[in-house]
Amino acid sequence: MSCPCLQVSNCPVYCSKFCHFGQKQAATVCFFYRRLAILAAGLGGVILFFHKPITKKHFLIIKDSGNIFKIKFPEIIYIETYNRNILFHLTSGSEITGHESLKAYEDKLDERFYRCHTGYIVNMAYVTSIQKDCAILNSNVTVPVSRYKKKKFQMLFTDFLCNSIF
Repeated sequence: MSCPCLQVSNCPVYCSKFCHFGQKQAATVCFFYRRLAILAAGLGGVILFFHKPITKKHFLIIKDSGNIFKIKFPEIIYIETYNRNILFHLTSGSEITGHESLKAYEDKLDERFYRCHTGYIVNMAYVTSIQKDCAILNSNVTVPVSRYKKKKFQMLFTDFLCNSIF
């Protein structure tokens, strides 16, 4: 529902049903797929707070024993936990060790990655097939798939295949 008290040119504004009540109301603006928070004051004026848009980077910065690596997402085949460290397997055949948690890296990655097991994150672009309890990657590497995550993994895999074809 468009809020009559907010006028933003060329930008749809969506408010809750409470937009005419109270002194402060929150609305969400969609502007080229970015969310901007708007705070409308009930005193006749409109105060806009444009928060910095949340954009994910397309690379990771990994520190490993004094070295710093910048890895682009397409270069990552899969990530695994190994001896309490995180091991990145890259398309170049090299491996880089990270020291943050797998969850911390998972939060920095985009939608092409999926955590298919407690200790593994795979890049869906490199998955060639899914078998009973594992995924086969381009490099003929077998990665385990948790039985709890298998159904969602299969759906994401088919969605990824359909989107990459068109």
